[in-house]
Amino acid sequence: PDLPLARPVSPALPTVTAIEFRRQSVFDSAEATSWITRLANKLHVETRASVVRHELLFRAGNPFDTGLVAESARNLRRLGIFRSVAIDSVTTDSGLVARVTTRDGWTTELDFSVQSSGSQVAWSTEYYETNFLGTNSIVLVKYLQGVDRSASQFEFIRPRLIANTIGTDLYYENRSDGYLYYVGLSKPFTSLASPNGADILLEDFDGRVFRFTGGQAIASDTVERRSTLARLHAATAWHADGRGYLRIGITAQLRRDDMVAEAADVAMPRTVTAAIGPWIEWSHARYLVTRSFEHLGQEEDVDLSTRVHLDLLAVPRALGYAHDGVGPSASIRLGAPIPGGFGILEGTAGGIYSAAGLDSGTATVAATVVVKPSGDRQRLLFHIDGGWSKGAAIGSEFDLGFGFGPRAFPAHAFTGNRSWFATAEYRYTLFPELGMLAGVGIATFVDRGGAWFAGAPERNGTDAGVGLRIGPTRQADLRTLRIDIARRFANDVEPAGWVIVIGKGFTFRTMQ
Repeated sequence: PDLPLARPVSPALPTVTAIEFRRQSVFDSAEATSWITRLANKLHVETRASVVRHELLFRAGNPFDTGLVAESARNLRRLGIFRSVAIDSVTTDSGLVARVTTRDGWTTELDFSVQSSGSQVAWSTEYYETNFLGTNSIVLVKYLQGVDRSASQFEFIRPRLIANTIGTDLYYENRSDGYLYYVGLSKPFTSLASPNGADILLEDFDGRVFRFTGGQAIASDTVERRSTLARLHAATAWHADGRGYLRIGITAQLRRDDMVAEAADVAMPRTVTAAIGPWIEWSHARYLVTRSFEHLGQEEDVDLSTRVHLDLLAVPRALGYAHDGVGPSASIRLGAPIPGGFGILEGTAGGIYSAAGLDSGTATVAATVVVKPSGDRQRLLFHIDGGWSKGAAIGSEFDLGFGFGPRAFPAHAFTGNRSWFATAEYRYTLFPELGMLAGVGIATFVDRGGAWFAGAPERNGTDAGVGLRIGPTRQADLRTLRIDIARRFANDVEPAGWVIVIGKGFTFRTMQ
């Protein structure tokens, strides 16, 4: 990986004479006492030592810098293949030895899953491996029967496929109404102090796009879309160390994006545009190691860094646009510890401006607060977000329902260019690790929110209920399974009633 940029190091720091790797399988020797745990270890391919070594930001002969050690541990946890990571030091006759202990998580899923929100049900069957042959590679083969369409999906991701530096992402999706594929190559910033990074994306899509209005299950508009995108991001660090960075980069893209109403008996137009411009990002790093946020039982890193990102794209008529214009955008993320927990505030805004003013744009804001009222087993979670857009293309509206937003409402229950959502959940962990397999908890919650189009009446929905939370402790996937019984309160479309809701993770999305 990229080693950190040069920075002053205190001569008082001891030197690492050697690095010792302790790799453990899903169940360690003290736990593998039954036939099922021993079978799980035999079926699991242990993570290769080279995978662990490549994420370390220090080497033998380097000072034992606690900042780099902590960031190396975060890098390893971020891979999503370990159930726990620890890096410490031990003094021996030969000097200071850095000891890196990793405990593998179960990364193979042969799964049949169901997502439900009352009368609507989506199901899928898949083979999903996030540590293929112990190489930190993702392999996905999946069939999905969704609410709007069915699809077969195939994906391969290897973060360090080329020269242990260049990552690759290959994806193909064969839909019942079209296809999508993309190829990505990336040389990421492997640490806060990395000097440079870049990525290239090639994407092609051909299929139908729907617009839903008024909470109706049948699309009000359907268009045929043909889209091809080639995009480059590249950046270098003006300043970078373990406390943060200032990066400046460039974005360049070429896009073909043709859309025509499905009912129209006309040839699809051909629209080709290009855009280019600089961007800058500043971050002051702050991380918190916690439990029972996204998962039950396992340690996880929460990013509380302050981060500001600014883009400015040139979108002139000469590059295919209707008018000469610019495309500025900005995002900000603030995080901070608070008594008993932490808080995160996020915001984004961007659009296309011409001489006549704003042609199109989107803005969002979100806040999340997590606290533990008493003891490590309890968590209170609050989240609120809102969004505004103008000139959004069909299919890019705010879309709440079916697990995101008010969870007891069906897919596309709330759509539009105005949106808001608030949720509160109290969670209690009954068993941090039941039978060495899963953390189990219970929760109670309330949701309210909605989306609508400008000029139309505001549309909202409310639900409340109780549920079960299951977080496999030997599995690398941090998302907790939700099984909820929710009381849906009537609105202008959906009647009141009790609904069983099944899903994974949160009912909202964050920028982390």
